[in-house]
Amino acid sequence: MTQHSALFKAVMRIGTKVETWRFRRSGGTATMGGHEQLLLTTVGRKSGKEHTTPLFFTRDGDRLIVIASFGGSDTHPAWYLNLRDRGEGWVELGTDKFRVTPTVLEGTEREEHWRAMAQFWPDYDKYTTKTTRRIPVVALTRG
Repeated sequence: MTQHSALFKAVMRIGTKVETWRFRRSGGTATMGGHEQLLLTTVGRKSGKEHTTPLFFTRDGDRLIVIASFGGSDTHPAWYLNLRDRGEGWVELGTDKFRVTPTVLEGTEREEHWRAMAQFWPDYDKYTTKTTRRIPVVALTRG
């Protein structure tokens, strides 16, 4: 079971700001470890403020698939809770910015997309050993 420390959370906040800056500065072409990212902006369910998070993703037709891992924490990441509660967010992909609606994937569809994500980022599989939480796999649909 993993409860992240205040230090871990501070490092994540700083890393998020740096990666967001790099993404925007590059016109949406910056990668992390050679992997393409998107920026997901959600509105805080408590604060009402916008929060932007860089995420790895895969494509499934018109949908973008992301994983709410939070490093294997026993709690969901704030972006996931905000997206779940608000039912919408905004994605920046390259220089394009658009509204998205989330669908949490289940069953074989979830497993298929989990495998695709874990192929290029094996840490996802490691995260499952740190938590009893079922880590959500989310499809983001434009519109």
